[in-house]
This record gives sequence, structure tokens and C-alpha cells, in this order.
Amino acid sequence: MYWNSKQLQFLQAQQKVKVFLGGRGSGKTTCEGGAQYQFLTAMPKSKGFLSSTTYNQLLTKTLPAVESKWAEMGLVEGEDYVIGMRPPREWEVCLQEPRKYENIISFSNGRRIELLSMDRPDLARGGSYTDGAVDEAALVPQEHITRVLLPSLRMGLIEFGGHWAHKNLRLYTSIPWKPSGYYILDYEEKAKANPGRYAFVESNALDNVEVLGMDYIKMLEAELPYLEFLVEVMNQRIRKVRDAFYHKFDADKHTYSVRYLYGEGERGI
Repeated sequence: MYWNSKQLQFLQAQQKVKVFLGGRGSGKTTCEGGAQYQFLTAMPKSKGFLSSTTYNQLLTKTLPAVESKWAEMGLVEGEDYVIGMRPPREWEVCLQEPRKYENIISFSNGRRIELLSMDRPDLARGGSYTDGAVDEAALVPQEHITRVLLPSLRMGLIEFGGHWAHKNLRLYTSIPWKPSGYYILDYEEKAKANPGRYAFVESNALDNVEVLGMDYIKMLEAELPYLEFLVEVMNQRIRKVRDAFYHKFDADKHTYSVRYLYGEGERGI
């Protein structure tokens, strides 16, 4: 099967926290398919989580790309794994077998993956996992990761403690447009200061040109607004002005739309 150089760099990294900052089409999500295969073989009976902004994002965008890579690796749905249903009785059981399987991916060797939606983060509190991954991480508030997901990486110390895959967290994202996502860029400095714990891989569409084709990249360059092409496809960063008066401005948080609601009083409407 094919992996580009940045995907290989990410998959071979054995740090506890790994960040893949890549432009559109750079192969971030398919890379998680390879990562899940690593954890499947390294930690049978383990339980990881796969998280994103919403369940719709996970089911329609993330999971199909992950499954396509599993198919390349020889995994067959129904024989090696099932999604959203109770696994066959003859399959191995997870260390902490779930009661419900609506949002669970079950593998024949006992590995389980729980799908977590961060639009309702309180439902993810209290979970216990051996590892986890977050897709579109820049759209997930930092406090959801630090207060909900990271503390949940506490399962399997006796069984898997000491293995590089245990308590591993993987973050996949493109360049953040909003200030609320700028925290992702801090991981680059963390990787420089503590390379033993953090890995930071950066990629753009050209790194995956063998899969995309140059015609696709040229088409995006011609059709997209140039700034959007540079950020979304070529992974170029938006300059952040330090100490700007509105440096934390967020259009969703600090603005409103006029609703034209009227009330009735003594003078009429």
C-alpha cells in the first residue's frame, strides 16, 4: 500500500502526543487508518476513542477514509470488525466491554473504538481509554481536549504500561482560521522543547500529489480564492499579530445577527 513521506513520518513517531497539521488532501484521515491498525495489533483487548466535532463528521467524513485504508490492509467488515452492533460471541472481549454498541467499532481480537462527539462533551466525561484520536482538532475547543479527553487516557496500565502506544493521543487538523483553534500551533513549540513526548508533522497537498494528481491541485488553485487556497490546501499559516487589540476576536462568539423582534406597548407595535 502507499504512504507518502509525511504519513510515514507520523506513523513511525512513537511520542505520546502526535499532531498532524496538514492541508486539504494531504492524507490526514487516511493516516489514522494506519494508526488504528498499529494500535489494533499492538494492544489487543484495548479500548480507544475516535473523536471529532460531531457524529456526522465522524460517520460521513472520518470513518469512510479510515475504512478505505483498513480495506487496503486486508481488514474485512463483518469478519475482522463490526460497527454499531454487538460483536459475535466467539470474538475476544475488551478489557472493559461496553454495554451498548451504537457508537462502538469492535474488532475480533477484543479491540474497541468508541466514537465521541465533541458537540456534547459532557457525555464523554468519565470514560476510560488506552489511546485516542481527534479529527479536525482545531474546531474542537482546547478545554474539551484538556479537561475531557486527556484525563480519560488511564486504562490498561497493567496490561500495556510501558508500550509507546499506551496513553497515546493523536490530533489531526488543518490550519485554524479562528483564534479558538490557535492552540494547535503551540504543539510545534512543545515538540521543539520536549521532542521525547511531542511529535509535530506538517504537510500540504503537494506531499500527497501521487494520490491527488497535479491536475487536482491546479484546479483548486484556479477555483478557490487565493488566500483560501494558500491556507486550506498549501497549509500556509495566517499571520497572528501579537498584542493586537482584537487578537481574540471570534465572529461566532462576539457578534450577533439582528432578529427584528418587536413588542407591543401603549403606542402599538
